Amino acid sequence: MDGLVVGLDLDGDGAHPAAWRAVAHPPRTLHTAARLAEVGRRAEAAGLGFLVLADATAGPPGAGVAGRFDPVTAAAHLSALTTAIGLVPVVPTAHAEPFHVSNQLSSLDLGSLGLDFLLSNEASGYFPHRLVKRHVNRRRLRIPARARTFTYPVYMVYPEARDEEAYEPILQGLRRAAERLI
Repeated sequence: MDGLVVGLDLDGDGAHPAAWRAVAHPPRTLHTAARLAEVGRRAEAAGLGFLVLADATAGPPGAGVAGRFDPVTAAAHLSALTTAIGLVPVVPTAHAEPFHVSNQLSSLDLGSLGLDFLLSNEASGYFPHRLVKRHVNRRRLRIPARARTFTYPVYMVYPEARDEEAYEPILQGLRRAAERLI
């Protein structure tokens, strides 16, 4: 990748303490998965190179903002929704062993920077199929015949005593989401 790579820091509505006052959405929608997905897709469509997902404290007093996304969780969510943007979760290791943090991060997609490196160099790597499918179809990349395949587990934590009828739609949704990733 040549030239300047521009990214976006997804720190609430902006770095200015009063930035939350100048937006078109209500404060209660700031930290929703839908808004995170919308911002991630818009940033990718605009051609940005990466998104910074920082760990931070709660928003300004009285803003109606309850907290912030965990950067690894936010990156995991965005990695399933984007294909050509780098994700940069900023994770402090003061309260967690660096080994555990690296394990969390190693399960995320490598994003556009890793794929750009692969496309511009004689290199190999493991990427999610959905990320490289268009390049394989255009014959810019190939999947070796003896390439290993990896599966990604899907977890759901629920109470032991539960209403099966209420949880069945949730389980069906998880199954459909997992099938889309294959």
